[in-house]
Amino acid sequence: MSAAPHAAIVGPLVAALLTLTGTVGRQQPAKPTRTVTLYVSVEDDGRLIQGLTATQFAVYEGNVARPFHLVPPDVPASIALLVENSDTARQLFAEELRGAVNGFVAAAPDEHWYALASFAHAVSIDVDFTRVPGRLATAMTDLPASTWNESDVRDAVIELLDRMDRLGGRRILIVIASGIDSSSRHSWNEVQRALERSNVVVFTIGLGAELRHLYEPYWDPSARDALSQGEMFLRSLATASGGQAVFPMFSQAFGDVLDDVASHRDGEL
Repeated sequence: MSAAPHAAIVGPLVAALLTLTGTVGRQQPAKPTRTVTLYVSVEDDGRLIQGLTATQFAVYEGNVARPFHLVPPDVPASIALLVENSDTARQLFAEELRGAVNGFVAAAPDEHWYALASFAHAVSIDVDFTRVPGRLATAMTDLPASTWNESDVRDAVIELLDRMDRLGGRRILIVIASGIDSSSRHSWNEVQRALERSNVVVFTIGLGAELRHLYEPYWDPSARDALSQGEMFLRSLATASGGQAVFPMFSQAFGDVLDDVASHRDGEL
């Protein structure tokens, strides 16, 4: 990265709020302006840069500079974990799922609001928003087994985005899943529209990287394609929302990854 810390604005979590006012395309005096909210953070080799001011940022729409002002992010944040709970996921990724949720809970400060939802063919709200993050770990341990092999991740993401759209302040969705979609009713374009209207930042933690590393050479092409498409979905989901996608190689690393996400979330400008 360049020596100037403001040269790169990257995904890990919400550090500052940029509020922009401008019109789309060429300026037309008769057209109303619109306000766009962007949550950003600045890193230098993984280290969160703090204490930046508005003079160290520039915002462009296309090649046109837009006026903006920098304000501190809203505290507390509303943070939801969306966890894949299909029968297949529980058989293949049970250790990864437990490690991810427990690692996040261990690092989660009490001042934010937390919720846990799981999905297979449908979404279950397992813990509604609470300021006691430990309830998420307890609910994850007690999560009933699903009888569905299906994993309709696009439908689940849209449902959570729509639910969080009704909340005020800063909203963050963390998706812990393989990304494989069996039979969702909604398309990727509909997911993008839900992201645009909800302004929720999404972080994705991909399941199955270790399994893929060990056994992919022995799989048939359809299995490899399914995991590749799942990974592509998770990456696209995070990128489109301004978040980040992470694919831990070993199950023991999931707790550390979610610990890092929690730390980034709490290290604000």
